[in-house]
Amino acid sequence: MLSIARTARNIVLLAVLCLAAGCAKPTATVDALSAPSASMPQNAGYLILPGMDGIKADDLYFVEYKNDLAAVLRGMGYQVTDDAAKAAAVVRLSWGGRETVLYTDPYGPSVGIGVGSGSGGYYDRDWDRWGGGSFFGLGVGFPVGGSAQASSRWRHTVVLEARSLPQDVSLWKVTLNTESGSDNLRGLMPALLQAAKPYIGKATSGPVTVPLEIP
Repeated sequence: MLSIARTARNIVLLAVLCLAAGCAKPTATVDALSAPSASMPQNAGYLILPGMDGIKADDLYFVEYKNDLAAVLRGMGYQVTDDAAKAAAVVRLSWGGRETVLYTDPYGPSVGIGVGSGSGGYYDRDWDRWGGGSFFGLGVGFPVGGSAQASSRWRHTVVLEARSLPQDVSLWKVTLNTESGSDNLRGLMPALLQAAKPYIGKATSGPVTVPLEIP
């Protein structure tokens, strides 16, 4: 019985240490919208274009992300084309990031407590005698100053928006958000697009948390 309890305690301790070390599986939130009457035949072609100002179709980052998205769409049975004349819809691909700096005390919060006691004597002239007494004291101290450690977290956002051609009618939109300790989106983009796959062309009632399968 003791060994079972010790084993259970070790498992819990390992889980806590794993979480503290960042072993928890990364996740993302997916928020999907779809036009009720919109439909996209699978044999119709998607044209993938940048959805941000200042990013051209030959931008190397966009080309890499476009290929990742094209693989996802083809895996769903859709066609992907670079010929606008053959495309029935365009997918605008946008991305961005925001840094948050966190400051932490490397030693954690601390409180100092001091306890003191003593005794002493005195002579009372009015009563012509000696007297004695004792005292007890308690003090609480908080550290002031010190250095804090800074760490950064990045919130990455990826948006996919499909609109029909040439009518320019909104078909569907998927917004993904995730956080990481790096500003490198390239390592996350394939996993984010795979996470969006079940929600492309569909609608959620709000953000849905999904795991990220990062190789």
